[in-house]
Amino acid sequence: MALSTGQALLAKQEAMAFLANAKPAIQREMKQLFGYLADHRLNLDLEFVAFADLTSDTTIADSATQVIAIYLKKQATSTAAIFKANDHATVGGSTTIVIAQELNASGDEFLLTYPDGWAQGTGFTCSSQTTTAGDTDSTSGDGPDGFVLIQDA
Repeated sequence: MALSTGQALLAKQEAMAFLANAKPAIQREMKQLFGYLADHRLNLDLEFVAFADLTSDTTIADSATQVIAIYLKKQATSTAAIFKANDHATVGGSTTIVIAQELNASGDEFLLTYPDGWAQGTGFTCSSQTTTAGDTDSTSGDGPDGFVLIQDA
């Protein structure tokens, strides 16, 4: 899937609509991120990529990209789920993950921001698994909903 970036304003509208029912602190942090981007990263093109009920490998970008933000919200279960991401075009969960975020409680929310971009050389693929070290995908309903904001590398 080739990157399809557009004006940052469109990505902001999609992100803020997605966060309409998020915790106020999450909404505030996202607004601050977009304020920073408007002030310091002029003419930035972004792509908003949403996912729901993340379980198996989900490709966000299949080529070099930069991650600007990742939002995660645990679904209504208490079964632990580990969000994992890889600098890879197709594999999200493995022993070579670049990030892991544990989501334990129903409704847990996390916003990870990288205002100056977090470079991924070959792509960006996410998954939700049962342990940090393992590669067993979460069952449907346990993985998070969320989105990733990316830009061209």
